[in-house]
Amino acid sequence: MKINDHLRNIVNSLVSLCPAYCPVSYWLRSLKNASIADAITCHSELLKYGPLRVLIELFGIELRDTINYKKDCLGETFLKLVDTIEETFENEKVRKMLEEALEIRLEKTPAQEYVEMCMEALSNDKISIKILQEIAQSGPIGVEDLQINLERRYSMKCTREEILEKLKKIRVFSLLSISENSKIDMIDRYKKYVVPLRSSSRGM
Repeated sequence: MKINDHLRNIVNSLVSLCPAYCPVSYWLRSLKNASIADAITCHSELLKYGPLRVLIELFGIELRDTINYKKDCLGETFLKLVDTIEETFENEKVRKMLEEALEIRLEKTPAQEYVEMCMEALSNDKISIKILQEIAQSGPIGVEDLQINLERRYSMKCTREEILEKLKKIRVFSLLSISENSKIDMIDRYKKYVVPLRSSSRGM
């Protein structure tokens, strides 16, 4: 096997680890900082004895008030790797180099594929999609300003409690970040793939 074949294999293997293509990556990311109640609701199958042993003993999951990972464990390291892979393939120079050197052409980046997967999962929830689009466009933003913008821009009257419930639902996809002053933002690499969907009919 030629060296370029080995390089293609490792590139394809790295891409395949991303949550858009790998359910385990999605589960590990989704479980981080989730409450036990939310984990049971969203991923009850993972918390059965067999899978749970793997999560605890291999990936270093800790079950407390919320689910987290032991410092420097495989789960934490793996999630950092996955984040880095997604970030790396957002670099246009990297993608161009791969196409020229290895004839690898990505029609869509792993981050774009992931956003589309999440939006498809939320396609029947118009409010959640508009919340994501508004955060991508206006974030970092507080819940009160989000409430105002939803009504002003989309004629959606939502209570604070309704918005918080939708944010709880969206949390499972790990698209958002929350600052120390409770401002909500979207992770940078995902923003551009959410905002263009504002004019889309998907989920309407």
